[in-house]
Amino acid sequence: MSRVIYALWFWRIISWDTLLPAAMILAPFAIRWAVPNRQGFMEIAAVSLPILAFFLRLRVGKRQIANNQCSTMMRRIQFGIFCVGIFPLVLFDCFIMLGAFANAGPGPDNDTIKALAVMIGIYLTAMTLAMYPGQRIEPTSPSSSDLWAVPDST
Repeated sequence: MSRVIYALWFWRIISWDTLLPAAMILAPFAIRWAVPNRQGFMEIAAVSLPILAFFLRLRVGKRQIANNQCSTMMRRIQFGIFCVGIFPLVLFDCFIMLGAFANAGPGPDNDTIKALAVMIGIYLTAMTLAMYPGQRIEPTSPSSSDLWAVPDST
């Protein structure tokens, strides 16, 4: 018998899809606090951190997809979907980093917010498909709770 472990699937989507973007959103504030009045350092961080996050996501995602209980062809398709999904997130990270470092007055306009929402939507949809863990084969031996079961004598 096989089944999908939904908790694993949910955890894969939620863990990396909230922790790393949150770190990218908080990074400009941490850099401004740690290294005030270093404009050149902040510009280098605005370019390098999204690239670093991209390669970190690529490595972790490739490892997670390799551990999926799917066929080789399905894992290749998942990796392709994963690559399509992380590309908009790199753009999102760049917008966030550059927007936080820019000393502009008003916030982003409606078109920018819509573009960011579309990027996040594409990313989350792609990650939901790419992180499908496959069906786990359950052992056929009795579980530990069944070992102590007393059969009916009737």
